[in-house]
Amino acid sequence: MTIEELVDEIVVDVPEAPIMAIRDAARWAQREFCDGTNVWHIDSPVTVVDGVGSYEGIADAEPVRVLSVSDGDRVLIPGTQYHQDDPQSLVFGIAVTNPVAVLVLRPSRGHDMPAPLIGHWREALIAGACHRLLRMPQPWREMELSEYHRRRFMSLTADALKTTALGYGKGGARVKLRRYH
Repeated sequence: MTIEELVDEIVVDVPEAPIMAIRDAARWAQREFCDGTNVWHIDSPVTVVDGVGSYEGIADAEPVRVLSVSDGDRVLIPGTQYHQDDPQSLVFGIAVTNPVAVLVLRPSRGHDMPAPLIGHWREALIAGACHRLLRMPQPWREMELSEYHRRRFMSLTADALKTTALGYGKGGARVKLRRYH
């Protein structure tokens, strides 16, 4: 699914809004969704100079956070063997030879997520874009409906984070408590 197809689905919910505003809201929703989840992640080699690492090979995307770092077969421990001061770099506390970081990405401004991700998470992106559009101080403003879409967007964002953290085959994240006798 492309951004144009996503815009076509959003225009049904907010028909008075101009296409450019809908496209901007859809891109805003993509950035917010990627900030709150780990759905778009890649393995990126890290170039290390004087204990500070930078990422390679990120086009039309910005790193949000590092999920993990490995050096060969060894997985490094965050906080002791490396830490992340900002999203653009890593600081290593040990000597590393060939580190690879698993980066969570979000689209750069004016760019979009890959089409398969847009298609897979379209419901959340539509809810986020509708929330943004319906809050604008324009004739189509409707705060109650915006709040509904905000809650739906937050719920779908939380579900996406749970899915990416636990996977589809792990069951629910909730634990049923035992009865107290």
